[in-house]
Amino acid sequence: MKKISREFLPCLKKLVILILMVTSLILPLRRNAGLCQASPTNDAPAVGSLLEQRLEVQNETLTLKLLGVTSYELTEIFHNVVRATLGVIEARRYHLNLDPDYPRACAVEWQITFNGTTPFALESEIYNRLKEIANSDSFVHVVNGSDITLTAIELETLKAIKPLQATNQTLRFIQTRTFAQNQGYQWPHKQRQRQSWHDCPNRGFE
Repeated sequence: MKKISREFLPCLKKLVILILMVTSLILPLRRNAGLCQASPTNDAPAVGSLLEQRLEVQNETLTLKLLGVTSYELTEIFHNVVRATLGVIEARRYHLNLDPDYPRACAVEWQITFNGTTPFALESEIYNRLKEIANSDSFVHVVNGSDITLTAIELETLKAIKPLQATNQTLRFIQTRTFAQNQGYQWPHKQRQRQSWHDCPNRGFE
């Protein structure tokens, strides 16, 4: 084995120093590249969950009431109209009271979850759709994939459903013929008596 001469030692030291410098530069670059490749997969769930949280925050709820309707078939048609209204995410019915002998006590209530619209716009859309159905003079309507046949009285009742009240928390629709039969009856709105349907407020639908 040959001995390294003293003259070659400075060159050897320079070579070692050069190798160390190159190594010190390459290692951080490889570490950064690994982090860059890993970051998209780590950040994806966080971004997705953030978007979901924002969408949930934007969802709003209100209570929808239908008063004076005694026919279950009409409540189903009304339910179908509400579910198909633009902006409605969910329409969950949580109260149903139908008494043919006492129409003024009849009430159906829904909890509505909506997005991208307002209660006043929802009121307008629901009422316009009801008018389209009532004015079609068709006795057969499709509800949840099944045909519902209405009687002549039920069709007239459908035509009599009007908006009663709209606020940021509540929408109310009323079957006007039920409450118009008694001129002295207390209308289901605050504590004032209404002499006719034309005196009844229609806030939000003008």
